[in-house]
Amino acid sequence: RLQRYAVALSECSFDIRYKSTTQHANADALSRLPVVADTQTAQMDKEEGRTFRVHQLQFLPVTVAELRRMTTRDPVLARVLQLILEGWPPKMTEEVMKTYFERRHELTVEQGCVMWGVR
Repeated sequence: RLQRYAVALSECSFDIRYKSTTQHANADALSRLPVVADTQTAQMDKEEGRTFRVHQLQFLPVTVAELRRMTTRDPVLARVLQLILEGWPPKMTEEVMKTYFERRHELTVEQGCVMWGVR
């Protein structure tokens, strides 16, 4: 979650200034509140992550359409895309696919593009 905020904030220009705790006690109090995890919050976090990934696709030096087209043309990535969508086998014997197989739980598809985590 912190990485998502760091990337989102990297688009902004800002200065960091020191403030003593007496000047920002409200932020300190909020940071100490207990976190209540429920299914609604978990779903919101999941959607927030998906929104963030899709948002990041907009800032690539290539378009999403180009990336999607090149993914389907590349034999390895096309196979990875297929496996993500249709399911992975219990074992992977193809040498070229082993790296993807090891990360299969971290791979997703957004707008036809293979994504690794929130990268």
